[in-house]
Amino acid sequence: MDDIFRKWGAVYGVDWQLLKAIAITESSLNPDAVNAADNESIGLMQVLCRPDGGGGCSNGLNVDGWSEATRKKLFDPRFNIKIGAQILAWNIRTYGLPKAIAVYNRWAERTSPVAGPFENQSYVDAVLDNNVRQAGIDIHGGTRTQSQSRMLLNRQLADAIDPSGQLKQARRGAAGPGSAHPISSLTNSPFRLVVARDSTRRAIDETSKVD
Repeated sequence: MDDIFRKWGAVYGVDWQLLKAIAITESSLNPDAVNAADNESIGLMQVLCRPDGGGGCSNGLNVDGWSEATRKKLFDPRFNIKIGAQILAWNIRTYGLPKAIAVYNRWAERTSPVAGPFENQSYVDAVLDNNVRQAGIDIHGGTRTQSQSRMLLNRQLADAIDPSGQLKQARRGAAGPGSAHPISSLTNSPFRLVVARDSTRRAIDETSKVD
């Protein structure tokens, strides 16, 4: 399904590996996954669909394509990832990272500090760990060497932290959630694995250990 993650990541300006890392954490890449706790979080990206009694979703999401959403359609990886990518893109524009990851999983985290700690910190850490693993695989399916992966992480860390040592904020776009236009202002911004310093450095240390 990497091609689907790449497609919608490119359309909505989200790092496809981060998008996939969330899907791994949410559903273990199972397109048929249903959250047993609420029976309303569906598919790869665990998109919330509150039943309307007719097969559709009663909850409203201001994202492209949601008007045609049904519970059944959310089991289709192509549609599910499209919706999830838009939600994540809006979160990044609004909250920056890593808070965008926390809010994706738990809406109440929107009032948390931008770099945490979060009530669902273990979820955020799991996504970041999965993103680190994804960073070791290039777009052609080949495996990067550990030194290449470590260089990538160090470069992303440098991009994410300004000279004062503070976490950079993702730029906010004018469009709200559901914009069908690529978020070009974010495409080259430091949200490819933009994380709190300690989390990223832990990831770098873990990468170093396997050399």
